[in-house]
Amino acid sequence: MSLRFAPFVHVASCTWFLYDYVLNLDEEVQFIWFYGRRRSPYDYAYFVIKIATLIALIAGLITVGAGDISGQRCKNIGILMGTTGTVVTVCADVLLIIRVHLMFNCNRQLLLVNSSLYALVCVSAVTIDVLEGPSPQDFVSLPSPSGSCHVRLRQPLAISWILGAIYHAYLTALVLVKYREAYTRLEQLGHRVSMLRLLVDGNIKFFFTVMISYAATTSLTCSSTMDQDGAYNLLTTTTIAIFASKLIRNLRHKLHYGNNDPDLSWMSDLGIQSSIMFATPGDEAMDLWDRRARDDDVEGLASPT
Repeated sequence: MSLRFAPFVHVASCTWFLYDYVLNLDEEVQFIWFYGRRRSPYDYAYFVIKIATLIALIAGLITVGAGDISGQRCKNIGILMGTTGTVVTVCADVLLIIRVHLMFNCNRQLLLVNSSLYALVCVSAVTIDVLEGPSPQDFVSLPSPSGSCHVRLRQPLAISWILGAIYHAYLTALVLVKYREAYTRLEQLGHRVSMLRLLVDGNIKFFFTVMISYAATTSLTCSSTMDQDGAYNLLTTTTIAIFASKLIRNLRHKLHYGNNDPDLSWMSDLGIQSSIMFATPGDEAMDLWDRRARDDDVEGLASPT
């Protein structure tokens, strides 16, 4: 990506973030007030993601709008944007791991495997950043139409993004397993449900969007030697922040309503427990699936031919 497009990345990220906030203002208000004043870790993660993303966006706009900034200030802004981006990314990744954990009926072994793999990815990324990350000399103040602050990219940095993309592809594959299971179960019960409807109602789109954002940033980092300070990272940070916020609202919504979730009332109308897409602790979901399938088989045998 040419540097002349970098300011548009900053402006587009900021516009998208603000547009999404206004578009979903009613959900924002509901999230803050509807579930009561008692706060949960989801609430704190929600506010941290929102605030950190806003800080990163403001810092990015400063680098675009300022006419001349010293190299040291460019470095400080780069560190600030990198730190806030890391906070947002880690919060979102933990939420995705929790989402998979709940979808698989709180399988502890799977949670341990996913957490261990993520820890390995984080350690590898930190090691690469420490060894190959930008030095103070890599932050350059070059007044230009694309902004003042630029940073030279070292190609090994792309490895950390590649690891992140692979890990999120793995999480997405796990979600697809559960997704396919839900679709197969519905077919066994004689109910044909649109794959798209199952995808939207299960909010699996979050996993795909985050994975795509990682892939895009990886591609940009691999193909460039210079970045308008934080533009590539900001693109991913904004995407993850928007969809992580939606995921948190979805998590709180599902945990609040449980199996009476109005968004999945169509499954309840069919006598099917919606936790196949958002599992609650225990094996009740699968037991209900099995009982329902057995009942349908018995009814089928008892019905006249």
